[in-house]
Amino acid sequence: MKKVSIEEYNLLFPELKSLADEIKDIVSENVKYDPNKPHDIIKIPVTIRYKEFNSFYEKAYFREKKYQDPVIEITDKVGVRFVVLLPNQINILKKVILDNPKWDKRVDKDINIQINDNPNSFDYLSTHIIIKRKNGLKFTQDSVTCEVQIRTLTQHAYSELTHDLVYKSPVNVSNPIKRNVARCMALIDTTDQIFGDTSTIIDKDINSFHLKLEESIMFCNKHNLKIEIVKRISSHIYNNLLPVIKKVELKDFVSDEVFLHKLKLVNDIDNIYFKQPLTVFLVATALKFSAHLLDNWQIDDEVKSMLFVTLGISKAK
Repeated sequence: MKKVSIEEYNLLFPELKSLADEIKDIVSENVKYDPNKPHDIIKIPVTIRYKEFNSFYEKAYFREKKYQDPVIEITDKVGVRFVVLLPNQINILKKVILDNPKWDKRVDKDINIQINDNPNSFDYLSTHIIIKRKNGLKFTQDSVTCEVQIRTLTQHAYSELTHDLVYKSPVNVSNPIKRNVARCMALIDTTDQIFGDTSTIIDKDINSFHLKLEESIMFCNKHNLKIEIVKRISSHIYNNLLPVIKKVELKDFVSDEVFLHKLKLVNDIDNIYFKQPLTVFLVATALKFSAHLLDNWQIDDEVKSMLFVTLGISKAK
């Protein structure tokens, strides 16, 4: 087994730091999720961890696994950790890393493979990817590697608890404690799945909102209507038109001169509420489903009267 001195090991630090910083910056910059989302994928600050020489030495020479060349074979001399909210977001970061042409990459641990291989087991889950530069310095290229960890917020909480209190404990951990830890992981797995399912449902509704908003903006621009977008008001209009807004097709009104005339009258009302692009759907709903609007439009009576009077619709209809 090749022996390594602290001086030799420390010579790698500048390149290890450079690689870790590069990975942190490139991945953070290229993780562009849906811009309409109110949150970012990366939920806590990205952390970089360096393995000190004493820790490296212990792993290299005092554990059961035997290394022929520890500097090359121990690949987590530096690590970068990304923590996301949802399980499906792990794959987004993973793709950013694996698609980068500057690095040689190897997936060391994969959550999906872990689950498929052990479907009846609940244990620590995290995706680990080993990275090195393709064009690093020749004499250190194989030695300068970085382990990237990607995990969810709940998996991170589990890891933080068990790492110090269980796996690094100076005393033997009893079976009841191990059982409690397993319960935690089972609960975390369930929580992550529920979070993911809930997010999928919400995302579907949000996407529907933005599609209707974009459709209405195009319609307004085509007919030279005055618009002044306020997202909170747009959201209010959309939610008050559910579920009938999904039944309204603007293509049915493109050549309807009566509709276009009334829409322009509403657009001329001196109230920012009627300057929202989704007013197109509001007017269409008022003309086609006025009973729904009368029963479900949660707005003050003055604004409601402005619309119905302008459209010539009786509020008793």
